[in-house]
Amino acid sequence: MVKKIIFIFERKYGYATDKKYFGFNYYLSKGFELEAWSLADWTFNHSGDDKPQNIDLSGFTIYIDNYESFMLNINRVRNDSCIFLIYPYHAYNYISYIIRKSIKNINKDFINILEYDVYYKYVSKSKIALFIYYFFKKIGSLIKVIFSISHGVKNFKTNLINFSVRALGPQIYKSYVNIIPSKVSLYYMPCFKEAMNKNNVFTHAETYDDWLQASDINKYGKYIVYVDQGLLVNDDRIRNYHKSLVSDKNEFYNSLMTLFNKIRDDYGCDVIVAVHPKAMYKGNEFGRFKMIRGETNTLIKHSVLVIFEMSTCFGQIILSKKPFLNIYRKEYFNYDKSLKKLYACINSVLNCKQLDVSNSDSINNYNEYIYNYSAESYDKFKYEFIVDRLNDNNISTFEIISSIINKYKKIDKELSFL
Repeated sequence: MVKKIIFIFERKYGYATDKKYFGFNYYLSKGFELEAWSLADWTFNHSGDDKPQNIDLSGFTIYIDNYESFMLNINRVRNDSCIFLIYPYHAYNYISYIIRKSIKNINKDFINILEYDVYYKYVSKSKIALFIYYFFKKIGSLIKVIFSISHGVKNFKTNLINFSVRALGPQIYKSYVNIIPSKVSLYYMPCFKEAMNKNNVFTHAETYDDWLQASDINKYGKYIVYVDQGLLVNDDRIRNYHKSLVSDKNEFYNSLMTLFNKIRDDYGCDVIVAVHPKAMYKGNEFGRFKMIRGETNTLIKHSVLVIFEMSTCFGQIILSKKPFLNIYRKEYFNYDKSLKKLYACINSVLNCKQLDVSNSDSINNYNEYIYNYSAESYDKFKYEFIVDRLNDNNISTFEIISSIINKYKKIDKELSFL
């Protein structure tokens, strides 16, 4: 019987919100012991001082920055009755391979958890379509490896190793199961064989779990919610992109205030700012508008309108059947090209208009940009990207994983829970 669950976060730091978003509290309530290891410093080769300012420093999260430190911890739990949950699974590389090899070498098993992809697009989930996709993806990756020699032998060797382990690693050191949030996510597996793995367990997007955790109690009456991304004060974004997404900080906030004031006057209710969990605000950058942290799920559920930029919370907007206003600034795309792709995806799947808050005429005519609830379009999005119809049963991913672990037997590899 498994007594301990060890989370390995390959590409993220530990945060207090992990207790909620990764089900720590749920697993503890079921009697499991828990550990969380963050390998972000090792994965990204960050120095010891180059950490976000708002990470978990309670002592619960163990920060591992090299192979030697990782092996010390692996050997420490060698005799524990444990299983590993590894997140995410979409960026498999040599370190990913070493992690899984080391776990197997101490005769333990692991469960891969695939990260939910927010680049929404309607695609075929057929075996033939997936095979063609991975075939050409492998050819493209191999061409990139070959041409990387122009950047030096060391760079070429690193890319070749990562290419090789991505293709072969999952078959050499196999997972007990792979947790897949949606069938669309099959396009983000390390290789075609993993996409076809009989041990894949389909659950639902992370946003479905967030939606399930939203409180039924409305503490704030009638209101509109702005889902903050902390674009100027999000520690992870600052570290990853280094440049601000906007050229004028004051103009950025002033344009939002103009929009909020106009909507507040028209709707006859206030705008509440749902603060991003990683945002490091120094004061009330949003003026008179109330800022609330840690209640985003519930704030969306009871709002009359949701204003947002780019966020995984979009799924909660759909599940809560809320009208929304998708806003942006053109200059975002000058600094982060991926954002343009993300906005295009949202637009393409729902054919919604998006408001540029740097344009005063657009703000004055914001009503033209509101996307109102439609059962047909919302259900189509829901069952394509958030949850399969068969799994739309108000059961969280944590409950599914807990059930798998409770039925886990090291000797019996048959997946009787499927």
